[in-house]
Amino acid sequence: MDTDKFNYVYSCDLDINVQLKIGSLEGKREQKSYKALLEDPMLRFSGLYQENCSDLYVTCQVFAEGKPLALPVRTSYKAFSTRWNWNEWLRLPVKYPDLPQSAQVALTVWDIYGPGRAVPVGGTTVTLFGKYGMFRQGMHDLKVWPGVEGDGGEPTTTPGRTSSSLAEDQMGRLAKGPDLEVLSDLTKAHRQGHMVKVDWLDRLTFREIEMINESEKRSSNFMYLMVEFPRVKTNDKEYSIVYYEKDGDEASPVLTSCDIVKVPDPQMGMENLVESKHHKLARSLRSGPSDHDLKPNAATRDQLNIIVSYPPTKQLSSEEQDLVWKFRYYLTTQEKALTKFLKCVNWDLPQEAKQALELLGKWRPMDVEDSLELLSSHFTNPTVRRYAVARLQQADDE
Repeated sequence: MDTDKFNYVYSCDLDINVQLKIGSLEGKREQKSYKALLEDPMLRFSGLYQENCSDLYVTCQVFAEGKPLALPVRTSYKAFSTRWNWNEWLRLPVKYPDLPQSAQVALTVWDIYGPGRAVPVGGTTVTLFGKYGMFRQGMHDLKVWPGVEGDGGEPTTTPGRTSSSLAEDQMGRLAKGPDLEVLSDLTKAHRQGHMVKVDWLDRLTFREIEMINESEKRSSNFMYLMVEFPRVKTNDKEYSIVYYEKDGDEASPVLTSCDIVKVPDPQMGMENLVESKHHKLARSLRSGPSDHDLKPNAATRDQLNIIVSYPPTKQLSSEEQDLVWKFRYYLTTQEKALTKFLKCVNWDLPQEAKQALELLGKWRPMDVEDSLELLSSHFTNPTVRRYAVARLQQADDE
């Protein structure tokens, strides 16, 4: 027999839902004090004070990194007489490939308290994968923390305690007997086939281990919920479920240099309200009389001459347009400046267009060859185009 052989299956290859069997609840529920009964008389009629076992039920929910992965599921109704034993498999709404390695299941035992109301008897939490990434198998006794729901946070406040951790509550008693942690490890090794199996000796040994566990649970002040994780078995061979993420071992691309990141600006193509307001104030009708007698100084005059000498294809900046508009009356004596002035006009504003057309009639007539620019697609105002045609009609035949 090859005891060193390890049979396993990847969790990403099991495209089935996770199942969990709810077994029995062992232990005694402590009744409330008389003071609690006086403060809440409804406690007298709750399941805590029934002669028989009350109608408890268990809810189960999967968590990962403190967040739920699916909705909770619960056991079906079952009437109990002398002990709580559900013996029911719950089909969790999550599949093995969807489970992260940090997944844990939070279990809560509930009791009916009143019409439409339930109170938690206790809660417990257990991880689905062990510290080596193997899915849990077989029976587990989980410590039930009284009066609270199962906590799926990390770290959890309601950790489930297996038979190995019962020893922490009974250090004095276990000093005289076998170590339950050692018994749990040996049982696990026997289940995985790492020990030679002898039928008659195995039956005696497991019966003795079960008696030790029962004795320790009875001496404990806590309740314990027995759950069973499924086993994978095929062709009389038992397989362990090992956590594995498909394509998880592939190297992730890492940038070695910082590239330029382009951040989209949704307001880039929108109107600049500040510039629009400045444009309206700078070219309002109130500034007309003051601009009529405005004369540029030497530096401004040189700048205006440079703007007038620009070729027809050069676009004027907003500052240059405002400067031409400000000294428009001064430029009426320069025929070369007419096209630059008309380029500064916002023809969508009626008041501004009206001022420009009035000033067009007062401007020194432009040269015939320069009037061809006014017939381009840049100038669409009918009055401006008629002015250009009129200037061309005055040209000589030569």
